[in-house]
Amino acid sequence: MADIQKLTDEILKEAAQTAEQILAEAQTQVDQKVEEATKTSLAKKELLLKRADQESKLLAERIVSGANLKLRDDMLTAKGKIIDRVLDKVQDGIKSMPLEEEFNYIAKNLKGRTFKDDEVVIVKPSLADKVKTLLGHAKVKEEEGISGFAIDRKGVIENHSLETTLDYLREDLEAEASKILFPN
Repeated sequence: MADIQKLTDEILKEAAQTAEQILAEAQTQVDQKVEEATKTSLAKKELLLKRADQESKLLAERIVSGANLKLRDDMLTAKGKIIDRVLDKVQDGIKSMPLEEEFNYIAKNLKGRTFKDDEVVIVKPSLADKVKTLLGHAKVKEEEGISGFAIDRKGVIENHSLETTLDYLREDLEAEASKILFPN
């Protein structure tokens, strides 16, 4: 029986060594898997942090860009309102323009122009005599409420009132006013 005991001890010893070897290999594999999983997790973490950083920078740039656009739009709106007020004051000034200045406007635009028999120059009554003297042979008609002048050609009116001229020149005047009011 001693041989059986010896054989059993040897088998148990061998089995214990094999078990230790299997456990050691299993532990090594576990350690490798844990290390690989840790490296993969750290790499994913770095990638996520990098993406989050890029996205936050992009979002910040968008917010700043949007704020700059809004500021620019607000400034343009404010400048437009100021220019509108200036041109409104010019239009108010036209309504209260002295007769001599209004006559100078008419004279500048009509002097040297020839008129056909079917054309009639329309002006306010207070300027009619001066315009008749200026134009000589042209027909002049008096009409209340007109500023500047108009020319009637067989029922077709060519309007040269000061308000119409201002409206016609408004875009150019806005550009000039902008240069004067906002030099930068």
